[in-house]
Order: sequence, then structure tokens, then C-alpha cells
Amino acid sequence: MPAMKSLTYQLIAIVISIWVSPTIANTENDSFITENEVFLAIENPNREADMRAVCSSSLDIFNMIIAEERPAQAKQLHQLSNGSSIAIAMSIVADKLENDMNAKEFPSVWKFAQIQMESLRDTQSTMILSDLEMMTENSQQEQFMTKLIKTIEICSSNNESQQMYIDMWREMVKSGMLK
Repeated sequence: MPAMKSLTYQLIAIVISIWVSPTIANTENDSFITENEVFLAIENPNREADMRAVCSSSLDIFNMIIAEERPAQAKQLHQLSNGSSIAIAMSIVADKLENDMNAKEFPSVWKFAQIQMESLRDTQSTMILSDLEMMTENSQQEQFMTKLIKTIEICSSNNESQQMYIDMWREMVKSGMLK
């Protein structure tokens, strides 16, 4: 456990140095986001859902890293991750609503969206955590944290559209459409 605590302190120091340092160079793969950084501009709803899953997973992973040292911030990250999860499902539903889905189709679309919400998060979490497992040296861990933080920054820049999806979901729950 002392090794884990030491790693936690190292990661927190890395995070702080990354936020403070304006000289960190961007590389081609400087985040886990692989599509357009403006998620609503992604034409394929499945790719948009993928990117929202990257956000949800990244937020939860960062939450795990800082949970012991900063429990309130970790809880906030977890709540943001939950919002990203809702946005995964709602990006799929919204696409179908825009394309004049009939009432008979909605239950199957909602079921598919819920499955995607779970499976995409699991897939993205596994991919991101496998990257972390391969990082053995401090410099590699710093590179991972830089990539994770850049990802979270991109996700944060999409919070407005995420909130739009959350509001849409709330309205659908209130109307009785979602059971």
C-alpha cells in the first residue's frame, strides 16, 4: 500500500505541474479523443457516443487516482462521469429523434442506447487503463497523465452539449418515455 500512496503523490505532483506548466508540447496523440473535439460536430452518432464514453471513463479513472487525497474533487469527477454516461445514450437517442423515429421504434432505440452506455464505457476504460499498465517509468506515467488531463480538458469543453443531453433525458424521464 505504501507504493500505491507514493504513486498517488507522484501522480498528483505530475497533474499539478502539468496544469501549471504552459510549455507542455502537444503531440499528435496528446489525448484519448480520436474524433472531432467538438462532439456535436461528429456526424456519426456512434462515434459521438464513443467520444463521450472516453470522457466518462477518463473522468472516472482520474477520480480513482485522486480519491484518497481529494475525496470531494473525486466525487465531483464521478458525477461528471455519470453525466457523460447519460450523454452517451442520449447522443444515440437524439440522432434517432432527429430522423423522425416512430413511437414503435423508441423502446428498441432506448434499450440499444442503454447497452451502448454500459459497453462503450467498459471498452474505453479498459483501453485507457491498459495504456496506464504499460507505463512503467515515471516519464511514461507523466505522459499518460498529460494525455488523460488533455482528454478531460476536451471533455470539459463539451460540457454544454453534455448538459443539453442531460436536460433532454430529464424531460424524457418526467414525461414517462423512459422506464
